[in-house]
Amino acid sequence: MLIYSFTFLFMILGLSFFSGLAIFIIGSYINYRISLKVRVYNKDKAKGKDQRMNYTNEALGNIKTIKFYS
Repeated sequence: MLIYSFTFLFMILGLSFFSGLAIFIIGSYINYRISLKVRVYNKDKAKGKDQRMNYTNEALGNIKTIKFYS
């Protein structure tokens, strides 16, 4: 579908099509690099959230144990 669209645009626009193609390629590359950074950030964020959840669950478990023995 993409090849068909590019071919059709080349037929309509002529050589000016290549400037649009260059912008498309540059934009795709920038989007790819940003998505890699976001993926790393989200992974670090999830690790921190998991650690906080573990601490919370441990604290609640200790509270339940204390209530049970009192």
